[in-house]
Amino acid sequence: FIEERKKVDSIEIDVATKFAALPWRLGRESVVAALKDSLSRLGLSSVGLYQLHWFELLESQSKTFF
Repeated sequence: FIEERKKVDSIEIDVATKFAALPWRLGRESVVAALKDSLSRLGLSSVGLYQLHWFELLESQSKTFF
């Protein structure tokens, strides 16, 4: 859809995606892997905004995450 829309309107489209920090998806590796998976599904090389849901779960792992 995104690529088709760009061809029709010749406009730049900003795309956002999100990450849910569920108990089994904590840590930097999970965040990066989830972003790569989203980019692959979307057929994009980057997104304008990557949102982190339930950040407080990641915060408890701050030494690992940051």
